Amino acid sequence: SNGNLDPWAGMGVLEDLNPSVVAVRVEGGAHHLDLMFSHPLDPPGVKRARQEELKHVAKWIQQAKAASARRRLVFDSLASSGDCCVAQEDDMQARQTAASLADGANGKKRRLIEPPSLATDKRAARRQSPVVVLDSDEEDQAVYLSPEPTTSTSNAHVAVSPQPKVIDLTLDDDDDEDDGEEADSASEGEDDAEDKVHRQDLIDADLFFDLTDESPTPMLGRSEALRHLGLAYAEVDEDDRDVYKVSDEIVRNEMAACADVSDVVRTASQADLIFMTTYGEIQEQDFSTTIIPLLQLRESDVFYDLGCGTGKPVLQVALETTCRVSKGMELFANRVEIGQRALGRLRANCPDVLEHKRVVIVQGDIVRPPDEANLVDATVVFINNLVFTDDLMLAVMDKMRHMRHLRRLIVSKKLCGRHSAKQCKRSACTLFDHPPREAKVNGTWAAKEITVYVYVRTYTA
Repeated sequence: SNGNLDPWAGMGVLEDLNPSVVAVRVEGGAHHLDLMFSHPLDPPGVKRARQEELKHVAKWIQQAKAASARRRLVFDSLASSGDCCVAQEDDMQARQTAASLADGANGKKRRLIEPPSLATDKRAARRQSPVVVLDSDEEDQAVYLSPEPTTSTSNAHVAVSPQPKVIDLTLDDDDDEDDGEEADSASEGEDDAEDKVHRQDLIDADLFFDLTDESPTPMLGRSEALRHLGLAYAEVDEDDRDVYKVSDEIVRNEMAACADVSDVVRTASQADLIFMTTYGEIQEQDFSTTIIPLLQLRESDVFYDLGCGTGKPVLQVALETTCRVSKGMELFANRVEIGQRALGRLRANCPDVLEHKRVVIVQGDIVRPPDEANLVDATVVFINNLVFTDDLMLAVMDKMRHMRHLRRLIVSKKLCGRHSAKQCKRSACTLFDHPPREAKVNGTWAAKEITVYVYVRTYTA
C-alpha cells in the first residue's frame, strides 16, 4: 500500500503498516478477492481514510493475478509477534521473497510457517479458512501450528489456528467459481446455510469485523468532522469551565428543571451532587483517535453516552462513523441546550451526513431515563464515570442487566476494583470479559492522562 506495485517485493510493507490481520486471496478466473485490514485502533467499515492505499493494493492484486492463475497468500503480522506466513511454491521469486521476509527490520529474524497439506476435495480445500488471533493479550506466547510440508503447490495456502478467538476471512461469496466442477445443488445449499449460521455466530459474539463493507451510510473524515464540531461549539470551545462550574444554586435550578429524578439523585447530599456533576469532557481529538475505534461501531448499533455533558461524543459518533443511532443523556439542562444547539448547526452544515441518522441529546436521569433514550436498545455505551458516586454506579450497573443487546462498554473508572467470579457473582460486571482493555486519553479537566477501560460482553455457548 506504499505504492510499490511489485507483486512480490511489496510484501515487506506489512511490517510498516503493523496490522493485526492482513489476508489476500487471489482466485484465478473468478475475479474475486478478500482484502481485509484490521488495525487495533480502526473500526469496521472505515475505508475513506484508506482510499488511496486500496487503489494501490488493487493494482498489486491485478499484477498478482497475471503472475499466477491461482494463488492464496496469507500473512500473520501480530503487533508484538515476529512471525510471517508465506505460501511455498516452486518459484524462484517466491523463495527469494520468503528469505527476504524472514529478515525483518533492524535485523530481526521472523519465523516462516510451512503451509499445510491440501485436502483432496477441492471444495473443502477452497473453504479451509486461514484464521488469526485478533484479541489476545499474550500474543508473544501464541502457539502456531506448523503442519507437515507438502509437495503439492498448485493450490498452496497457509492456515494458522492458535487460539479460540478468531476471525474467518474466507467465507465464500455466491459468485465464486469452482474450477469447472459443478457441486451438488443440495450440498451447495447446505454449505451456504452453514456459512450464514457461522457468520451470524461470529457477529453475535463480537468476533466478526467486516472491513470491506461498502456501507452507503455517509460519514466524514476525522479532520473534517473535528472542523465542523469546532464550528458547532464555537461558544464553548475556548473555555468550558463555565459550563461545568457547579454551585449549590446551579444544582437546585438544574434539578428543578429535570422532570423525573431517581431516588439515587434525589437523596444524594449536596456535596455528592456537586462532586458527580463537576467534570469536563474527553478531548475531541483523543475521542476521535482513541475512543471511537475502541467502540467498534457498526451501522446497526445504537450508541449511548450516559452523562454526555454538552454532547460532543454523541455528535462525533454521528459524524465519524456509520452508526445510524447516537443518543446522549445529561442531567443538567444548560449542557443539554448547548448540545442541542450544536446539533442544529451540524444538521444545517452537514445535511448529507446526518439526514438519515437519528441523533438525540436529552435531559434525564440515567437511573430513570426518558422514553426517547430508555437504554433498552443500547448496543454500545460510553460513560465518563470518573466522578460518579458508588451508589450511582451501582444503579447504572443494575440498568445494564436490562440492556439485552449491549455488547461493548467503555468507562473511565473500572466497574469493580478487583474482579473475581466469587465476589462479583451478583454484580453486573459479570456480564463482561475481564480484565478490560485499557487506553489513555486526555480530558479537559485534568493535566494528566486518563485511563479508559473497554469491556466486551461475555458470550457463552
